[in-house]
Amino acid sequence: MSTRRKGILALFALALITFGPTLSGEFTNWDDPKLVRDNPAIRSLSPAALLPAFVPRAGETYQPLRVVSYAIDYTVWSHSPFGYRLGNLLLHALAAALLFLAFRQAIPRLIPSAERVALAAWIAAALFCLHPVNVEAVAWISSRKYGLLAVFAFSAWLAALSGKHRR
Repeated sequence: MSTRRKGILALFALALITFGPTLSGEFTNWDDPKLVRDNPAIRSLSPAALLPAFVPRAGETYQPLRVVSYAIDYTVWSHSPFGYRLGNLLLHALAAALLFLAFRQAIPRLIPSAERVALAAWIAAALFCLHPVNVEAVAWISSRKYGLLAVFAFSAWLAALSGKHRR
């Protein structure tokens, strides 16, 4: 198995070990009822059902991808908070893995050894994975937007780095 794959698997394991205990939690009484448990907009993956999520409304947050991700979870898990929490945990682990891959491409100029680049990139991604500021993004179902943001931001950075290296 390659160093890259080992690093990614280790980050997923680290996320699971760190945030696994949150999987047994219930919906909270803050935003979870409105955004997930009692939200009719997530009951179907049909275009007609999801279209309203893509129409901005005054005074409402415009986060259509969060709604779509909840609809996917609802299709698989129905009203089980475990599935929504697992989705947040997997998004966090994926974000850490993407950060690891991005750092592997971004820092070779600073560190001459390929092994040290991989280690430095993994440590940076592990710090992101373990940092307490990320607890809300994983443990609170309604904070799905932060996991989605991290995945898309790190994917964009990785794509930009990949394009730069191909020139």
